[in-house]
Amino acid sequence: MQAAEELLAQTDGKVDDPAVRPALEQAVAQARRASDVRAPRTGDTLDEARSALAEVEAALAALNEAASTLDQAVRAVEGSHAEFLLREAVAQLEEAKAALGQSVITGEEVLAATEGKVADNQVRQALRDALDAALAITGEVDTQSLEAVQSATKVRTDAKGSVESTTQQVQDATKAWEEAERARIAAERAAAERAAAEKAAAAQRQAAAKSSSGSGTKSSTSTKSGGSTAKSGSSGSSAPKSSGGTPSGGSSGGGSSADWDSIIDKVFGGGTCIHMDEAGNTWTSNNC
Repeated sequence: MQAAEELLAQTDGKVDDPAVRPALEQAVAQARRASDVRAPRTGDTLDEARSALAEVEAALAALNEAASTLDQAVRAVEGSHAEFLLREAVAQLEEAKAALGQSVITGEEVLAATEGKVADNQVRQALRDALDAALAITGEVDTQSLEAVQSATKVRTDAKGSVESTTQQVQDATKAWEEAERARIAAERAAAERAAAEKAAAAQRQAAAKSSSGSGTKSSTSTKSGGSTAKSGSSGSSAPKSSGGTPSGGSSGGGSSADWDSIIDKVFGGGTCIHMDEAGNTWTSNNC
């Protein structure tokens, strides 16, 4: 009877047919009443002893009947409970199948999206292996066997855990790779910007140096506005003359151009230049 009472406690809400439990409850109560009798005791009168004995005999008969009823009720509850457990196990198996299928889909997507985006491809290979192992889980499951169903559920649950674990590892590795790539690109950009800035600064310094060296005064050129230069030499060129035969600039002298060239050659020799400004002042130099 104790076993029947424990069965009632364990199967509350866990039977396929709820109607079997009340029958067991009644059988337990009947067996309890049958066992609760007063046996004859020392000191009883003859009538009391006879009465107690009659009660015991009646209780034994009731107990035998209750035991049969109790046994049937126990069997009914146990069977209904087993059906309940099997039905629940099959439902869990279907859930495990669906969950594993979704994990495989996610894993395949992550694997495809992370090609070339991890520092060490070994982590992606581990995911590939886990996916292949999950896809290899095939075959029919005996859904009439609680043990077979529970075993199949465990296999799929374990495979799901392996796929999800390696998928997360690939995602973590990809995140680390992306962070490293961002750091590398930022460093390269900074280096390029520094190089460009240094190049621009060097160009500015070079331009400033050229500007400084070219800002000094230069000597007068041989020919300027309002002046003239005369040079003697083998080329036979002569100093500029005015339309009246007189050298430009207002200097006096009525000699001809030939006389002027002769004087230059005699006084200064070939290759010497005579310079004249607007006021008629003249000077010589070898810088022709």
